[in-house]
Amino acid sequence: MAKRILIENARLFLQTDTIENGYLLIEDGKIVTISKEQIDITKNVYRIDGTGKNVLPGFIDMHIHGTKGADVMDATETALDTIATALPKSGTTSF
Repeated sequence: MAKRILIENARLFLQTDTIENGYLLIEDGKIVTISKEQIDITKNVYRIDGTGKNVLPGFIDMHIHGTKGADVMDATETALDTIATALPKSGTTSF
């Protein structure tokens, strides 16, 4: 059974457009539907009310040294875990 998340009524920022009060369906961690219209799903879905919220792609930091007192030059698993845990809180999903 697929794990599904439905974000409803959010402002969706796309590559070339913005959808006000849009709907975003995620299945097994992947976006499968972006819609201006309500998505009619009732079973096995976790709903998130996105009213007043923005949904946009995560940012990729191509050159980073560290954050929260950890540096990639520390070359430890703990330092990388610290960085990887802290960055998504400010929108950076990859580094």
